[in-house]
Amino acid sequence: MKILTIASTSFFSDRGSHIRIYQEAKYLEKFGHEVLIFCYGLGKEMPGVHIKRINANGWYKKTSPGFSWGKIYLDLEMALKGALLIKNEKPEAIHAHLFEGLGVAWLAVWGAWLLSGFRLKRPPILLDLQGDLRDEFESYNQEKTFAKKIFVNLSYFLIKAVKTAVVSSENALQILKSKYPKTDFYLVKDGIDLDFFSQIKSGHLVEEKSKLELEKIRQWQGADRVLIYTGGMEKGKGVQWLMEEFVHGQPSGWKLLLFGGGHKKKAYQQKMANQEKVFFAKDNSYLALSHYLNLADVAIEPKRNSTESSGKLLNYMAAGLPIIGFDNQFNRLRLGGQGFYLKEKTDLKSILESGDFNRVQYDLEVLSAEKEVRKLEEILSNLK
Repeated sequence: MKILTIASTSFFSDRGSHIRIYQEAKYLEKFGHEVLIFCYGLGKEMPGVHIKRINANGWYKKTSPGFSWGKIYLDLEMALKGALLIKNEKPEAIHAHLFEGLGVAWLAVWGAWLLSGFRLKRPPILLDLQGDLRDEFESYNQEKTFAKKIFVNLSYFLIKAVKTAVVSSENALQILKSKYPKTDFYLVKDGIDLDFFSQIKSGHLVEEKSKLELEKIRQWQGADRVLIYTGGMEKGKGVQWLMEEFVHGQPSGWKLLLFGGGHKKKAYQQKMANQEKVFFAKDNSYLALSHYLNLADVAIEPKRNSTESSGKLLNYMAAGLPIIGFDNQFNRLRLGGQGFYLKEKTDLKSILESGDFNRVQYDLEVLSAEKEVRKLEEILSNLK
């Protein structure tokens, strides 16, 4: 099957939604499909996938999640070039990631139909979502109320324009099914790339700069245990609460390692500049992630609640780490009785100091990315 994946973002950047895009394209290729990822000009090349980009430009440098007015220009450029791409390549299905990808896909499909003189058979669009757009604005763009009003309302129209969508979490599935009853929603969870995480066991070598930083972290750790957070340094992610609660509580025998990127990272680093028990990794590469997880004793998901999935939980599980998180539906569904749950924001110190933390044997086969992408493959093959 010939599939055009539309991701109106700076792919690949080291964050959760991009990991999902990458894993899905990689496994669909492994299953024998021809997948082309169409995205912005900015981003890393990744092994095992084919990428086509619009031209890079000098003024757009954003790789972090969230809204930007500059994206409107890039999305219109993608829609125009995407129309030509669809007309020439004739994909059998369009796999559109997130609301921006859906907007680009919708315009590009109609544009290709017009350019073909109304002869082209319009390929069906599958929408791939992490959650509700309103939640995305709450997580990344709380201050952009005008943009939120425009694009949240636009998202209502866009979802109604597609017949089929997949979501990555059970709570998002319930909410969006109720909100858009005419769209068929299916659950395709974020999964664990077992091939990728096998590098922990095989002692897979990392780049020299990563080796140096890993050794620096080991020296900083000393005899203490390490609590790790991996992910975006943005408002709404719970990172600020985590840092402040850790510093305020000063749990005995523990240090906090933060691995990730985002536009708030610099501000957080400045705020924690004098805190010897808090370490910000310079590296935030997905390809090095498993090695940093291997340094930790316990991992944390500090986000309280959301309709979005949490891919970081799966990474933690692949590394066999005990996991602390708030007592919400998503965490309970993934971790069950193996999780350590925060009832209140002030519970962190007591859990760290009283928890009996040993490496955990999770049932990773159940959460395999390959298994989840098999579901996606079936949905794509049945699109009309």
